[in-house]
Amino acid sequence: MTRNGRLRMIVFAIISLSACAKLPAKVAEPATPAANPNTKAAAPDMHSSQTALDWAGTYVGTLPCADCPGVRETLVLHKDQTYALSTHYVDRPGSAFSRSNSFTWVNGQTIRLEGMQQPMYFRVGENQLIQLGMNGQPITGPLAAKMVLKKK
Repeated sequence: MTRNGRLRMIVFAIISLSACAKLPAKVAEPATPAANPNTKAAAPDMHSSQTALDWAGTYVGTLPCADCPGVRETLVLHKDQTYALSTHYVDRPGSAFSRSNSFTWVNGQTIRLEGMQQPMYFRVGENQLIQLGMNGQPITGPLAAKMVLKKK
């Protein structure tokens, strides 16, 4: 199979996986209280995954696949906000591919991998990354618990 054929198959699998999960409507950010000159503004909470966790490192897991036993992913996050992602279809020899680029923090809790054809989001937690849907929202349903990469 050619490199372009494998890439198309991988993109199709990612889109298929994303289409299988029912995604909830976007949750609105909490409204900020109206400004009142007689009250002190609350200090913003400076604790976030970005600032409070040791998020840099290597994360590994086998994610669900529509037409194979699983997709083994290794995602390395570097402190300079770059990443290296390796993907391998478990039962398909020669299906491994890698890419690297930068990532951006969306809201202090979530990262978006740049340089992808389809958006790829992960919620950063204590020693784990949880893959989110293409809209940056949590995946729900029976596959939700399997969308986790654990820190090595």
